[in-house]
Amino acid sequence: MSFTETTVLLFGLIQGVLCAEWSVWMPQIIKAVNGSCVVIPCTFSVPDGQTGGGNQTAASWIRNSTTGQTLPTSSGDKKRHLPLVEVIGNMSANNCTSIMRETLKRHSDVYFFRTEYFNYTYPTGVFINITGSPDKPVISTLAEVQEGTSVNVTCTVPIPCPSEPPELKWQNTLNGTVTRGHMINENGTASLSSVLTFVASPEHHNKKITCSVDYGGKNQSKNITVKVRGKMTLLLI
Repeated sequence: MSFTETTVLLFGLIQGVLCAEWSVWMPQIIKAVNGSCVVIPCTFSVPDGQTGGGNQTAASWIRNSTTGQTLPTSSGDKKRHLPLVEVIGNMSANNCTSIMRETLKRHSDVYFFRTEYFNYTYPTGVFINITGSPDKPVISTLAEVQEGTSVNVTCTVPIPCPSEPPELKWQNTLNGTVTRGHMINENGTASLSSVLTFVASPEHHNKKITCSVDYGGKNQSKNITVKVRGKMTLLLI
């Protein structure tokens, strides 16, 4: 099972079934990188006893307003006025999680989910903010450390599109080890983390360690300075 499939499945399990009314859940804001794709976590509910017609899995996304332009599902928009979108969640289980492809900065806008089977567009949308460059990684704060102690420094970045995950790298690992992992956030989006573990020594004092991220050739980095406190020596007179 791919990471994208795992993300969709876990999000559906986390959210469960919403109350029996016209309601939809999705993050308020999702950031994406120009030229990439972005996954929109989404679940919905309909009133009890509501009946529809046609294909139960038929759905679409609409830009700017509930009566705006419907996004294409294939490359029919040759001028790329609109991004492409595909529902990848299990609609039969009220999972409307979708993937938006060929995103450009000019596609930044609010998008609304519509179930064609029930002929209803949900009035709560998600703002997709598409930027030309990714945000800098988030590095955990590091206070002055004692010589000889084991130190963990965590670097975290969002994963807008699990099928195109970013790459995290450390510069100057201080002879330590690196472990990586994925996590699903409370809003259904995914993050990538990298933990650098090293044993503090006097040689590390005032050394800079840098975490850099690469989103398909678009890079950002952030660094912190290590402060090491020497061991206290007890003199007997």
